[in-house]
Amino acid sequence: MPRTDLSAFAGALAERLPGAWTCDYLAHPTYPAQFPRAEGVWDLAMVHGAICTYVLGHDAILSGPDDTRLYVIDRPRRSDQFLVAAFVPTGIEDKHLHKVETPHGVAVSNEPARAAHQISERLLPRYEEAVTEVRRIAAAPPGPPLAPPVVDNHVSMTWYGDGLIAATVCDREAATALYLAGFQYDPYERAFLLDGADSAEQVRRLQEADRLLAARGIGITVRHPPKTSPAVSAAPPHRVVGPASSAAPSAARSSRSAS
Repeated sequence: MPRTDLSAFAGALAERLPGAWTCDYLAHPTYPAQFPRAEGVWDLAMVHGAICTYVLGHDAILSGPDDTRLYVIDRPRRSDQFLVAAFVPTGIEDKHLHKVETPHGVAVSNEPARAAHQISERLLPRYEEAVTEVRRIAAAPPGPPLAPPVVDNHVSMTWYGDGLIAATVCDREAATALYLAGFQYDPYERAFLLDGADSAEQVRRLQEADRLLAARGIGITVRHPPKTSPAVSAAPPHRVVGPASSAAPSAARSSRSAS
C-alpha cells in the first residue's frame, strides 16, 4: 500500500527548495495510470526501476524555476525515504540525450528540510550541468551521419580522425559478427561504432571482426583511414580494402569534435 504522507511531504519540500516551487500531487486508481505522469523522468537507475517494478499508488510533481520539474515518489521498502528525480527539459529530443550523462535521481530523507538540502546539493547541480550540455548539443549544427553507405556482401567502415570507426552492415550475419567483436550499435547514427581510445584493443577487435566476417563469407571495405593512424600501422585486418572514395569526411570529424 502507498504511504499516506507523500502529499504532505511533497508540499513541505516545495516550500523549502530554493526559488518558487508548486506541488501537483495525484493518486493513481490503477497501476497503468502511474506511467503517463512518469514519462520523461530523467533517470536510468533506482527511480526508473521503482516506476517499472512497483505499484506506486501516487506521486507528486514539483515545478520550479527555469522550467525545472521534479518527480517525487515513495521509496519502495524504505518508509524513512522518498525518491526524487528530474524530468527532461521540454524541447529536447531523445537523440541528444544519449550524449549526456544522465542526472540520476536521489533517495532523500523523509524530513522535508533535510531532503531539500540533499536535492539542492546532489540532484540539482547534476541536472543543471546536464541541461546546459544537452542544450549546447541540440543547438549545434547537425553534422553528416557517421554511417558509411551499404555495400553488398561487405561491412563498410569509415575510420575517422579521432580514431572512431563507424560500420554499416549488409545483413544480420554481419551485424552478429560485429556485436561479437565488440562493436556497439548506435541507433541515432545508424551505425556500429568502435571506439579508438585504446588503439591496441581496437586492432584486436578489428581482427576478431575480420575473422568472424570471413567465416561468413563477408568482406570489409574501409574508407578514408588516416595515413598516420597508429591502429592502421599496428595491425589492420588482412582483408581490409580502401579507400573506396577520395573525399575526406572532415565535416563529420568536426561535428564529433564539437559535440
